[in-house]
Amino acid sequence: MTVVSLQYFKYDIDFVFRQKSLTILALNRIFKDFKLGSLTLSVVFTSDKQLLKINKERLSHNYLTDIITFDLSTPTSKKEIDGEMYISIDRVRENSLAFSGSFSAELCRVIIHGTLHLLGKNDESENEKLLMRGLENKYLFPLFHMKHIKNKVLGLL
Repeated sequence: MTVVSLQYFKYDIDFVFRQKSLTILALNRIFKDFKLGSLTLSVVFTSDKQLLKINKERLSHNYLTDIITFDLSTPTSKKEIDGEMYISIDRVRENSLAFSGSFSAELCRVIIHGTLHLLGKNDESENEKLLMRGLENKYLFPLFHMKHIKNKVLGLL
């Protein structure tokens, strides 16, 4: 049985998270597919300014990003996942406009993306990026099953 514990916070931003049920559906599918025992996840919604600060201080990167994920899992337990995600709502909003997708779909994609990182999936090489995008789509599309939403997410419209 998969145990999922999710907590959501906001910092330095006025934001209401309306995609909770969609996120839980996607995460339940991921953890069933990966045969995990439990998930403890804290998601912090913040601004570009705050995420850039975290990126500089914690990762020594001086650029904007949509998500930073920290794996807090115990190294001895690969089936028990514990992590923190920091998500820039500014970046998600911009990316949804740039890729002609909905904000809700882009936010769910980013949370799925961070979760896949916690499961050991990387996106450094072109092959890894393709695999990551394929997995994101696998878990995202059932949530947004209408054809026009799929096309918007894929950038086909």
